[in-house]
Amino acid sequence: MAGLLHDAQPDADVTDERFDAWLSANALSFLEEAYYGTSGEQGETVREGHAQHRGAREAVLALSDAGFAPVWRWFVPRAGTLQIYLGGLLDEASSAGPSAALRIGERLADLASSITPFVDQIWDFDGAVLVAADVPLGEHVPARTEADASGAAAGVVAAGSPEFDALVRLDDPTVVVKDEEGSGADRMMTPRLAELVGVLAAHVAQAFPGRRLRLTEAWDPDGEHSHSSLHYEGRAADLTVDDRDRAKLGRLAALAVQTGFDWVLHENDHVHVSVRAG
Repeated sequence: MAGLLHDAQPDADVTDERFDAWLSANALSFLEEAYYGTSGEQGETVREGHAQHRGAREAVLALSDAGFAPVWRWFVPRAGTLQIYLGGLLDEASSAGPSAALRIGERLADLASSITPFVDQIWDFDGAVLVAADVPLGEHVPARTEADASGAAAGVVAAGSPEFDALVRLDDPTVVVKDEEGSGADRMMTPRLAELVGVLAAHVAQAFPGRRLRLTEAWDPDGEHSHSSLHYEGRAADLTVDDRDRAKLGRLAALAVQTGFDWVLHENDHVHVSVRAG
């Protein structure tokens, strides 16, 4: 697997011993989620990839001088896709030993340059998205319902309640806030949602130079959504790019998936995201 990942980035400095360690870390991460990951749980695969990528990057930087910025790639798999290709070989290897390990190597070698079908995203050394499939209009990630992925709504969070006091106000200069009500309500959200919105804003700036993330709705105190909406708890947000170009929404949704939101939906004129409680 490390060899396949190596061949997929010919511009990397292959003489650097740190690159070998990077490849090994990515190969283990890729195999874990591509084999043991569950189809339809791509968001969890991305979150695991973030943690493993961050650990590998920090380890490399600890061995490097200031300003070290290699042209290395990190590959995130489509969850569960290698399970079909490899059958039960990885499970067998834990008990059968070298013979199964050899068959795994032979099977992976057969992939040659065809690793692409198993790849969901490619990140640079710093974690910025280089390649990610756009989310088509009307589709959501994961394939489960929002209630299953982010948790069912518990009720309306009222201003002044203890639940409201647990919300945070988003005052991030990299995010344009529509503030439709003029009350600042759209800036209120759970801490986890606010954290992910901030991370997504950085991805938007990278993907669309000169543009910013635009927040049109978060906590809803006015009953403008369906009775089961997570907006009432500050666990959902509606987003666009600040130029409101609908052609960018599929990519924005893909970036939101990569960021780690628990549920992402590409709607007609915005991207809806939500997170679990806590």
